[in-house]
Amino acid sequence: MATSNSISISEAVKEFLDKYNFTGKFLKAKVENSWKEVAGEYLVSHTKKTYFDKNTLYIYIDSAAIRNELFYSRSDIAEKINVLLKDDIVKEVKVM
Repeated sequence: MATSNSISISEAVKEFLDKYNFTGKFLKAKVENSWKEVAGEYLVSHTKKTYFDKNTLYIYIDSAAIRNELFYSRSDIAEKINVLLKDDIVKEVKVM
């Protein structure tokens, strides 16, 4: 039975994340994991590491040819991740 003090599960999770300062870490994990979904199996197999910091996604690639190709697709990558996450989180993508 719902009372006037009840909140939704999503609100409770958000309060928990905020209270224990996990919001940034949770967001970082969401962005880094979304790269796997956006990139696909082939690109993920050539990804050494991803790192998200200050609205910038850093993608470390083990192939110079793939790195060069992704360099020209940086804005598309950011847009696809933002659409997937339904938020304008990724402002810049750096391919290394």
